[in-house]
Amino acid sequence: GISPSNILVVTFSRAAAKEMKERFLSFTGQQYTPVTFGTFHGVFYGILKQAYGFTAANILSDEEKFGILRELTLNYGGDLAEEGDFPEEIAREISVVKGNKIALEHYYSSCCPDEVFRQIYQGYREACQSRRKLDFDDMILYCYELFVQRKDILEAWQKKFQYILVDEFQDSNDVQNELVLLICKENNVFRVGDIKQSIYGFRHAKPQLMKGLITNKKENDEVIYLSNNYRSKKMIVDFNNILFKELMNTDGFSCSYAKEDDVETGVPSQNEDNLPICFHAIFHDEIKKENDLILSKNDFKASYISHEILRKHEEENRKWKDFVVLVRSNA
Repeated sequence: GISPSNILVVTFSRAAAKEMKERFLSFTGQQYTPVTFGTFHGVFYGILKQAYGFTAANILSDEEKFGILRELTLNYGGDLAEEGDFPEEIAREISVVKGNKIALEHYYSSCCPDEVFRQIYQGYREACQSRRKLDFDDMILYCYELFVQRKDILEAWQKKFQYILVDEFQDSNDVQNELVLLICKENNVFRVGDIKQSIYGFRHAKPQLMKGLITNKKENDEVIYLSNNYRSKKMIVDFNNILFKELMNTDGFSCSYAKEDDVETGVPSQNEDNLPICFHAIFHDEIKKENDLILSKNDFKASYISHEILRKHEEENRKWKDFVVLVRSNA
């Protein structure tokens, strides 16, 4: 009995939003739906566009962003201007301050003196405002400020989006979560996520939000555990349960079970090969000299992985094509 036009489904990437919409249309046999599917930044920037008349020309490009930061570094940073990666470090810290709504006087920079950071931060915000430009974080932050300052606009969107589904909730941050709660005043929020899959800590994601909702469950809240894992073998699932219980104190939130053949979904069983899973955490005290060179932590990790691949190739007759190395970034 709910109007589809009052439902918002929000996630983190355009690809995920597109896939969810396609799955929904296929599931319901429809060609079109008034349900809104979108990303956090897409949905909230759309609200800003309606309120302020923004266009694509108001989006700050990376080239323009780093041009502003380089100029400010020359003005305030002194010798820091000669460090090639300093603008990128400053940009990350500015994003942390915005994404967590941290008061500037309470933020302590790790890449430059605090007074220098505050001058660059304020100069950057003033440059964006004078050019009427928004960066990635502003799309969320400005929408939050709009709702706080303009109750009439907030009420209009509360009337529009009465039911909200948040996908990959473990990657939400405080501002995104507060925006959802501002809009959905009846708390008709359905959150889907997995603490073990939180990968956006570097973008201020707070999986603690999800853990807090479960541990501090209100009277009308309901928790549904999706414990069957159709993707991984039992050995992998068991290993993950133990690992996360030890490392993250997530006991009671992360337990899952490897599911065998499922007649309804047609998921095949996972054949076990009984090969062991090895977990090796590299700590600072393990970093040592190799061929008289002092290795950085990343160099040491690369050296460890390389030697392990070589050992398996020679001692276990593994082919080179049997190996894959997964990393978070090209760095």
